[in-house]
Amino acid sequence: MNLLRNNIAVNHANVLRESQNAIFNRYPINLNNQMENQITIIYDTMWNGTKIMADNISKGIREFDKDVKIKIFKASYANKSEIITEVCRSKAILVGSPPIMKGIMSSISDLLEEIGILGLKNRKAGAFGSYGFGGESAAIISEMLKSDGFGIVEEEGEILWNSNEMSPSMCFNFGKKFARLTNMK
Repeated sequence: MNLLRNNIAVNHANVLRESQNAIFNRYPINLNNQMENQITIIYDTMWNGTKIMADNISKGIREFDKDVKIKIFKASYANKSEIITEVCRSKAILVGSPPIMKGIMSSISDLLEEIGILGLKNRKAGAFGSYGFGGESAAIISEMLKSDGFGIVEEEGEILWNSNEMSPSMCFNFGKKFARLTNMK
Protein backbone atom coordinates (compact mmCIF):
# COMPACT_ATOMS: atom_id res chain seq x y z
CA MET A 1 0.00 0.00 0.00
CA ASN A 2 1.34 3.47 -0.94
CA LEU A 3 0.86 5.76 2.05
CA LEU A 4 2.06 8.86 0.15
CA ARG A 5 -0.46 8.48 -2.65
CA ASN A 6 -2.38 11.78 -2.96
CA ASN A 7 0.17 13.56 -0.77
CA ILE A 8 2.86 16.05 -1.66
CA ALA A 9 6.10 15.65 0.27
CA VAL A 10 8.49 18.52 -0.42
CA ASN A 11 12.00 18.86 0.94
CA HIS A 12 11.44 22.21 2.62
CA ALA A 13 7.98 22.02 4.22
CA ASN A 14 5.31 19.79 5.70
CA VAL A 15 3.56 16.98 3.85
CA LEU A 16 0.54 18.42 2.02
CA ARG A 17 -2.46 16.11 2.04
CA GLU A 18 -5.24 18.32 0.63
CA SER A 19 -5.80 20.82 -2.18
CA GLN A 20 -2.92 19.64 -4.35
CA ASN A 21 -4.54 20.99 -7.52
CA ALA A 22 -4.95 24.44 -6.00
CA ILE A 23 -1.28 24.42 -5.04
CA PHE A 24 -0.09 23.24 -8.46
CA ASN A 25 -2.32 25.74 -10.26
CA ARG A 26 -0.87 28.65 -8.26
CA TYR A 27 2.80 27.58 -8.27
CA PRO A 28 3.84 29.03 -11.68
CA ILE A 29 2.01 32.28 -10.91
CA ASN A 30 3.89 32.63 -7.64
CA LEU A 31 7.26 32.03 -9.28
CA ASN A 32 6.70 34.76 -11.84
CA ASN A 33 5.20 37.34 -9.50
CA GLN A 34 7.64 37.36 -6.62
CA MET A 35 10.48 39.35 -8.21
CA GLU A 36 12.25 41.79 -5.93
CA ASN A 37 14.85 44.47 -6.56
CA GLN A 38 17.51 41.79 -6.36
CA ILE A 39 20.31 40.55 -8.58
CA THR A 40 21.73 37.10 -7.92
CA ILE A 41 25.27 36.31 -9.01
CA ILE A 42 26.13 32.64 -9.39
CA TYR A 43 29.63 31.49 -10.27
CA ASP A 44 32.12 28.71 -9.96
CA THR A 45 35.84 28.92 -10.25
CA MET A 46 39.00 26.85 -10.38
CA TRP A 47 41.72 29.43 -9.65
CA ASN A 48 39.58 32.28 -8.21
CA GLY A 49 39.49 34.30 -11.44
CA THR A 50 35.72 34.00 -11.77
CA LYS A 51 35.29 34.75 -8.04
CA ILE A 52 37.32 37.94 -8.42
CA MET A 53 35.11 38.86 -11.37
CA ALA A 54 31.91 38.21 -9.36
CA ASP A 55 33.16 40.40 -6.48
CA ASN A 56 34.07 43.31 -8.78
CA ILE A 57 30.86 42.99 -10.80
CA SER A 58 28.86 43.21 -7.57
CA LYS A 59 30.73 46.42 -6.64
CA GLY A 60 29.73 47.93 -9.99
CA ILE A 61 26.10 46.93 -9.46
CA ARG A 62 26.16 48.49 -5.99
CA GLU A 63 27.69 51.70 -7.38
CA PHE A 64 24.79 52.09 -9.81
CA ASP A 65 21.96 50.98 -7.50
CA LYS A 66 22.54 51.36 -3.77
CA ASP A 67 19.11 49.84 -3.01
CA VAL A 68 19.42 46.59 -4.96
CA LYS A 69 19.92 43.39 -2.97
CA ILE A 70 22.85 41.39 -4.28
CA LYS A 71 23.18 37.68 -3.51
CA ILE A 72 26.40 35.92 -4.50
CA PHE A 73 26.78 32.14 -4.59
CA LYS A 74 29.63 29.81 -5.43
CA ALA A 75 27.64 27.04 -7.11
CA SER A 76 29.84 24.14 -5.98
CA TYR A 77 29.54 25.09 -2.28
CA ALA A 78 26.13 26.70 -1.86
CA ASN A 79 22.89 24.86 -1.28
CA LYS A 80 21.20 24.42 -4.67
CA SER A 81 17.71 24.98 -3.23
CA GLU A 82 18.85 28.27 -1.68
CA ILE A 83 20.33 29.43 -4.99
CA ILE A 84 17.15 28.57 -6.90
CA THR A 85 15.01 30.33 -4.29
CA GLU A 86 17.06 33.50 -4.71
CA VAL A 87 16.93 33.24 -8.51
CA CYS A 88 13.11 33.10 -8.25
CA ARG A 89 13.17 36.30 -6.16
CA SER A 90 15.54 38.14 -8.50
CA LYS A 91 14.73 40.50 -11.35
CA ALA A 92 18.06 39.53 -12.91
CA ILE A 93 20.87 37.00 -12.59
CA LEU A 94 24.50 36.89 -13.62
CA VAL A 95 26.18 33.53 -14.11
CA GLY A 96 29.91 32.89 -14.44
CA SER A 97 32.23 29.97 -15.06
CA PRO A 98 35.66 29.31 -16.47
CA PRO A 99 35.73 26.98 -19.48
CA ILE A 100 36.23 23.25 -18.99
CA MET A 101 37.51 21.82 -22.25
CA LYS A 102 34.80 23.11 -24.62
CA GLY A 103 32.14 23.51 -21.94
CA ILE A 104 31.49 25.01 -18.52
CA MET A 105 31.79 23.72 -14.97
CA SER A 106 29.21 21.02 -14.23
CA SER A 107 28.01 22.85 -11.10
CA ILE A 108 26.89 25.72 -13.34
CA SER A 109 25.44 23.65 -16.19
CA ASP A 110 23.48 21.44 -13.77
CA LEU A 111 22.09 24.48 -11.97
CA LEU A 112 21.08 26.21 -15.21
CA GLU A 113 19.29 23.06 -16.30
CA GLU A 114 17.25 23.05 -13.08
CA ILE A 115 16.52 26.77 -13.34
CA GLY A 116 15.29 26.24 -16.91
CA ILE A 117 12.72 23.72 -15.71
CA LEU A 118 11.03 26.44 -13.63
CA GLY A 119 9.93 28.40 -16.71
CA LEU A 120 10.65 31.79 -15.14
CA LYS A 121 9.41 34.80 -17.10
CA ASN A 122 10.32 38.49 -17.39
CA ARG A 123 13.81 38.14 -15.94
CA LYS A 124 17.07 39.45 -17.30
CA ALA A 125 20.46 37.80 -17.27
CA GLY A 126 24.10 38.08 -18.19
CA ALA A 127 27.15 35.83 -18.30
CA PHE A 128 30.83 36.18 -17.41
CA GLY A 129 33.95 34.07 -17.06
CA SER A 130 37.71 34.01 -16.85
CA TYR A 131 39.79 31.83 -19.11
CA GLY A 132 43.30 30.78 -20.02
CA PHE A 133 42.54 29.79 -23.59
CA GLY A 134 39.38 29.34 -25.59
CA GLY A 135 37.17 31.79 -23.73
CA GLU A 136 33.87 30.27 -24.76
CA SER A 137 32.27 29.71 -21.33
CA ALA A 138 30.36 33.01 -21.13
CA ALA A 139 28.89 32.46 -24.61
CA ILE A 140 27.78 28.95 -23.61
CA ILE A 141 26.15 30.31 -20.45
CA SER A 142 24.39 33.05 -22.44
CA GLU A 143 22.92 30.48 -24.82
CA MET A 144 21.71 28.35 -21.90
CA LEU A 145 20.13 31.40 -20.24
CA LYS A 146 18.41 32.39 -23.51
CA SER A 147 17.00 28.89 -23.92
CA ASP A 148 15.79 29.07 -20.29
CA GLY A 149 13.75 32.17 -21.21
CA PHE A 150 15.96 34.91 -19.76
CA GLY A 151 16.47 38.14 -21.64
CA ILE A 152 20.20 38.75 -22.13
CA VAL A 153 20.91 42.42 -21.44
CA GLU A 154 24.64 42.66 -22.04
CA GLU A 155 27.32 40.96 -24.06
CA GLU A 156 29.36 38.50 -22.07
CA GLY A 157 32.15 39.70 -19.83
CA GLU A 158 35.40 37.77 -19.97
CA ILE A 159 38.95 38.25 -18.71
CA LEU A 160 42.15 36.39 -19.53
CA TRP A 161 43.55 34.29 -16.68
CA ASN A 162 42.87 35.40 -13.13
CA SER A 163 43.14 39.11 -13.79
CA ASN A 164 45.46 41.93 -14.59
CA GLU A 165 45.53 45.58 -13.53
CA MET A 166 42.65 46.39 -15.93
CA SER A 167 40.40 43.49 -14.93
CA PRO A 168 38.85 44.90 -11.71
CA SER A 169 37.75 48.09 -13.43
CA MET A 170 36.47 46.15 -16.47
CA CYS A 171 34.37 43.94 -14.19
CA PHE A 172 33.21 46.94 -12.14
CA ASN A 173 32.06 48.69 -15.33
CA PHE A 174 30.40 45.50 -16.57
CA GLY A 175 28.42 45.31 -13.30
CA LYS A 176 27.49 48.98 -13.44
CA LYS A 177 26.25 48.68 -17.02
CA PHE A 178 24.36 45.47 -16.22
CA ALA A 179 22.58 47.19 -13.31
CA ARG A 180 21.66 50.13 -15.52
CA LEU A 181 20.28 47.86 -18.24
CA THR A 182 18.26 45.76 -15.76
CA ASN A 183 16.60 48.93 -14.47
CA MET A 184 15.35 49.91 -17.93
CA LYS A 185 11.75 49.01 -18.66
